[in-house]
Amino acid sequence: LSKALTGWQIDDDNPDQTFGYFNKSRWFSGNKTVLGQTGDYEHRDAVDVVLKHPSHPQFLMRKLWAEFIPTEPDRATLKELVAVYKKSRFRLKPVLRKILTHPDMLDSVKEPNMIKPPVVFAVGLMRSLGLTITDDTLYNSLNEMGQLPYFPPTVAGWEGGTAWLNTNTALARFALVNELLDKAYEKSDNTDDDPDDVVEETAAQAYKRAHEAVGRPWVARGTRSALMYYANNAPVKRKSDRVARQRVLRAFMLGGPDAQVM
Repeated sequence: LSKALTGWQIDDDNPDQTFGYFNKSRWFSGNKTVLGQTGDYEHRDAVDVVLKHPSHPQFLMRKLWAEFIPTEPDRATLKELVAVYKKSRFRLKPVLRKILTHPDMLDSVKEPNMIKPPVVFAVGLMRSLGLTITDDTLYNSLNEMGQLPYFPPTVAGWEGGTAWLNTNTALARFALVNELLDKAYEKSDNTDDDPDDVVEETAAQAYKRAHEAVGRPWVARGTRSALMYYANNAPVKRKSDRVARQRVLRAFMLGGPDAQVM
């Protein structure tokens, strides 16, 4: 299939042109076997072979569905999506409308269950903290988290899902949280580059202030209990202790397990 798709070039005079242009002199001429069928296929011929394969509708419907809903579609839903796809003569817009308006789209509203890709995670952090891009922090962090835009590991793109999280990439995510928190403090009027100190602040008040400061993200009930336990038991006699408590609360709200899903 890759050989059949050769010959396409970017138009240097108009690099933003979506499809570039086809240069037959750079096309691999000769027989190729695609899905068990052999022929001297050009790109359109090869696409036709793929579209005629009996498994293609179901395969594509599952792939599209997984981009929006992490749980597998049930048999009836998959059958309905395939029917819409075929009836529209392989147009994607009707299928996407069906997926985006499906009841399963709302199943995770109260408890998100789709892992955020690094780009989504990073952009969400920036928005939560009211930051803009001013240096190469995001570039370096996205590289460490495994999703540098325009540089996928293969032509298939990124695997996604739980593959986003491993020992190294999870640490990179939390490191970005701390780095952006520092930038947010630097941006504020606070000369100490830290959260403001509130002397008589209770644990509940500290939690509420931290939550509001980072954009009120979704926090699971169990996570909230754990953070409140920490807030109640953290030392608060000195200013540095109180500031540390506020930093920790904000960091875990932005970089803890709940922050990794949407």
